Amino acid sequence: MRLKKVAIGILAVLALLLPMSLKAELPKTVRDYFKNGCFEKAKDYLLEMSRRHPHSKEINRALAQAYLFMAVKELWKLGTVQDLQKIKQLLAINDSDPISLYYLGKVEWLLKNKEAALRCLEKAFVLDPGYTQAALDLALLYEAEGEYKKARQTVETFLQLKARDEKIKTLYMEELLKRFSWEEDFLKIPPAKVPLNMIELPPGRKCLLVDKEKQRLLLYLVTPKGLQLKHIFPCTTGRNHFDKFKEGDNNTPEGVYFLTKAIEGTALERLGGDYGNMAFVLNFPNVFDHFLNKDGHGIWLHGTNSELKPWLPQTTHGCVVMSNADLLELSHAIRLNQTPLIITKKINWVSSQELENWRQEIRAFLKKWKQAWENKDFAIYATCYAPNFHANGFITLKGWLRHKCRLAKLRKHIKISLEQIEIYFYNQYPSLGQVVMVRCLQKYTSDNYKDEGIKTLFLVKKTPNSPWQILLEHWEELP
Repeated sequence: MRLKKVAIGILAVLALLLPMSLKAELPKTVRDYFKNGCFEKAKDYLLEMSRRHPHSKEINRALAQAYLFMAVKELWKLGTVQDLQKIKQLLAINDSDPISLYYLGKVEWLLKNKEAALRCLEKAFVLDPGYTQAALDLALLYEAEGEYKKARQTVETFLQLKARDEKIKTLYMEELLKRFSWEEDFLKIPPAKVPLNMIELPPGRKCLLVDKEKQRLLLYLVTPKGLQLKHIFPCTTGRNHFDKFKEGDNNTPEGVYFLTKAIEGTALERLGGDYGNMAFVLNFPNVFDHFLNKDGHGIWLHGTNSELKPWLPQTTHGCVVMSNADLLELSHAIRLNQTPLIITKKINWVSSQELENWRQEIRAFLKKWKQAWENKDFAIYATCYAPNFHANGFITLKGWLRHKCRLAKLRKHIKISLEQIEIYFYNQYPSLGQVVMVRCLQKYTSDNYKDEGIKTLFLVKKTPNSPWQILLEHWEELP
């Protein structure tokens, strides 16, 4: 992998030696590949063209640009400030290419050079008003700076151009304008409020939160001072409004999931379909989904080669879909099996103090449960479980308690350590009440046995005055 990156870096340097400008003479297929961030596909297409026309300067310049952007893509996935500075150096030499300017603007924004970012995207938009990602991202930047009039003018100018294309239906235009309805405070986040969804996570953890109502993906960073909103991305979800329960219902599931696998390159191409440049597999259905008898599979967070799809609400069969460029930007925040993707119908905003109250209450319950287990106090331990409790292979509470009592008799002492605790508000259900998910590293030690693994608990509270109880308990060995 390192040799591959070095090779791409060398090719990028070679690319810099050529004047790079994506001319109109190139086939539309190549231009679309570049605009959609499909640089590997552009490279393969141009290599074939180069074999037929080895002396074409235009093809060779475009091929050099494809190699350059492949290098940029590899650096971008690393996501450090140093890597962003390297990308900036690679792109800054060419100020007449809208695609280079677009990505340069994105980098400047990440480096907090807001004025430079706006200049880059403004110039990219002037050079190519039909460049969907540049136009709509420029509108988002205006929006972030409170320049709502400029934002709307940008979208309207873009739509007037697109209206000449018969493929762009009036409905699509109305939906795009709706997404940018600032008069209705479409993106206004309540001041001094945080999402209840993330009650506790370890410092430094990044978390993805999808708001199905607003069709946005929010990236949060957990800091010692609390949750910090880092970015808001447009996304699109399932065609129907509800939680997913059946295969083929075109709903996006609601809950807390983890990204277990990344797919890109030829492996993604072999699957067919429009997954863009990158896809992340969710662990749907999880243990709670199985408890609710949810059916379905293949729910992913992925890109798309369709220019407008990420901006149009509810256009998928159940996946969460973003633009290729936005998913590339987001990818450096993702750690497989660690980064949560929380999907909710509507964000429940609370104060920091309310969030802390939830955290203390659930922490107190976990302490009671752990101490009862360590002390072999099964009278208290039993009260920590809901009557309809399920766990790894056990479908009744009575069977579970019998199993735990039998194990306790074989061990003189038991010591439990719960580390890296994560607490998420899951949802509220008519038959269950409030549901919270707890995930942690559990270390179990006794005189004749020890193990470590990921413990996941689903806690329920039937009414506001009811105690928390464990509905589901799942343990899996560390990979």
